Amino acid sequence: SDGSHRVGPPATAAQELPSFDPTVIASLPMIADGSQPEFADEMLSLFEHTCAQSLKEMDASLRAGQLQALQRLLHTQKSSSAQVGASELSALFTQRERELRAGTPMQVEWSQQFDDAFQRFRHARQAWQRLQGVDPVIES
Repeated sequence: SDGSHRVGPPATAAQELPSFDPTVIASLPMIADGSQPEFADEMLSLFEHTCAQSLKEMDASLRAGQLQALQRLLHTQKSSSAQVGASELSALFTQRERELRAGTPMQVEWSQQFDDAFQRFRHARQAWQRLQGVDPVIES
């Protein structure tokens, strides 16, 4: 083993989507027209911060068996993820929300799947920003 963190097998077809699709954020009007190029970094930083918080809340909801709270968080985060190009996360949140609506029981291991997808997003975002010559704003 090379000592790197072992990510489990693909949870879903969501993993076939990119962790981060920069064309989504690049197409926002104020970025596309060049009027506010820093807006992309601000949006991505804000998303990272709020998503990290939501993932903690999702984990707590899963552990406590709070179905409605989890559904609300999934619903909010699937849209937020899509808006910044976090395609894999958005698809994963969408799939889990659908499963819950269809009566699938909550599974505590979903937390790890969400966290793994979020880390892949963060790494892809940081790599993209290095290519852009931008020092990413890292939220702790």
